[in-house]
Amino acid sequence: MKRNIFIFIAILAVSLITISIPSQSMALTDAQEEKYREARILLKEGKTSEAKNIFTALSLEESSDPRIRLGLIDTTIGEAVILRAGNQSTWKYKIQEAFIQLKGMHRANIAFPDMYLSFAKCYAMNDRLRKSKKSLAKAFYYKPDYIEAFIVQGDIYSDRSKEETETSNAKNTAKDSYKAAIAMSDTDQYTQAMLSYKLGDLDLYHGKKETGIKNLNKAIELSSDSYWADKSRQRIMEASR
Repeated sequence: MKRNIFIFIAILAVSLITISIPSQSMALTDAQEEKYREARILLKEGKTSEAKNIFTALSLEESSDPRIRLGLIDTTIGEAVILRAGNQSTWKYKIQEAFIQLKGMHRANIAFPDMYLSFAKCYAMNDRLRKSKKSLAKAFYYKPDYIEAFIVQGDIYSDRSKEETETSNAKNTAKDSYKAAIAMSDTDQYTQAMLSYKLGDLDLYHGKKETGIKNLNKAIELSSDSYWADKSRQRIMEASR
């Protein structure tokens, strides 16, 4: 069935009302913060088992920070992504599990933007693009110029562009989202490398070999020893065959 692609470049105007959100990191020590960041990186790299171990250990040490609970939920979503890529129908149960857990934490964390990104991913995997779009809008509402929201939005539309018959709108939305994240002043080199890889992979998939390889080389240049540099080298080799 042909899916409708909703064009959504989520750059909200500065005129939006800014809502003060209490810091979600106050409950963690510096060491726990470092472990939390490590687990998030592992999730981005698809290393769900390692990330789950860290989030589980953190949840035993500090259960009051909602980011830890959300980290475990995002690990479940990551497991669903891997199962779906492997054509395992059990991915649907994993997504249902994650969605139920998200609903359980929603009321107490109504202004928590990270939570809406997890909702957006769940909805997108179930082909509920309108709901996914609304969840992304809420994330941007509570946290304008949210790098992670642009990345998630890019991932959702990148996947759409690889599945649809008419791909240009989804592809352009994905590219604009990734570029918006790269352009932000606080985007670190690791994240820039990841985004350059995603842009390069997307270009290659849609037959843009020259720009695709250029972006992949940029990822290698930005973070030569990273996971994304290794992925970029592998993708360049595949494209050169």
